[in-house]
Amino acid sequence: MSRKRFYKPMEVETMLQERREAEGLTGDTEFKTIKATIETAKRNGRVGDKMLIVVPPSYIHVPDWQRKLDISKAQKIGFNYNKYKWEVPKVIYCDGKLIVADGMHRLIGGFLGGIDGVVVEILEISEQEAIKLFLEQGTDRLHMKPHDYFNASVKAEKPEYVAFRDICREFHVQIKGEDYEKNPIGTFTSLSDGINMCKANPNTLKKIIKLISELQWNQVGSDEGKAFSAKYVRVMKKLYAYYAEHEAEMESILKSKCAGANWFERNAMEAAQKNLFDNLSNIIRVGLTTERPKLMPVKSA
Repeated sequence: MSRKRFYKPMEVETMLQERREAEGLTGDTEFKTIKATIETAKRNGRVGDKMLIVVPPSYIHVPDWQRKLDISKAQKIGFNYNKYKWEVPKVIYCDGKLIVADGMHRLIGGFLGGIDGVVVEILEISEQEAIKLFLEQGTDRLHMKPHDYFNASVKAEKPEYVAFRDICREFHVQIKGEDYEKNPIGTFTSLSDGINMCKANPNTLKKIIKLISELQWNQVGSDEGKAFSAKYVRVMKKLYAYYAEHEAEMESILKSKCAGANWFERNAMEAAQKNLFDNLSNIIRVGLTTERPKLMPVKSA
């Protein structure tokens, strides 16, 4: 593996697949091996209400809905592996393969630590049920962030996550942790803001992304994409709320007075969130005062 800290699920799966291929555990061979293991576990692996088996960690697949792997955390587990300390990882048997539902870091830690066999619990549930379990467990883990279970939430078709993904894709904005866009105009980094807005009012999020794109605030050299971070999204959200009755005029004024990468770099990047809101709000108020007579039709006497 290359020298970086976080690995996407598919990168981890590729690493494990290389080991499986080296050991000849592919295709029919894998299917028959895992099927025999499961059948044996059903007869002999019952411990109370659990079904346990011992398998090499490379036998386990990592689905695309899993969280990213923190390699330093996995290495720490692997190099100090203690079977009495770690909880048993949970896997499901699906389409002839074993898929990790919970405990990926423990499994990969065992793999990196050269452990020949790890105990895993077989969950007799579907993949959709496993995704639900993963998401429910994630709510109790304070160290997990929205991007840790974003893919799982989309696969589970949680409405706010699907809406957030679709809005960003509509405007070719990358979501932090995703690799969908080949040439994104920027990266939406505050998933919690996007997801929460999609719960309450996805149309406002769409307007914000569209306006930031039209203002071209995302075209600031090496900082391209910063315009879709929390500060600017939150400022725009407040502006849309404050000027709800003059939305079209507000957008027109901002595009006239605040467009371009140079304006953004000079006036927005170093400003604190509250100061940026005050500055933009003042520009809008002045614009409404001076330009409204031009925008409003004159009533005949």
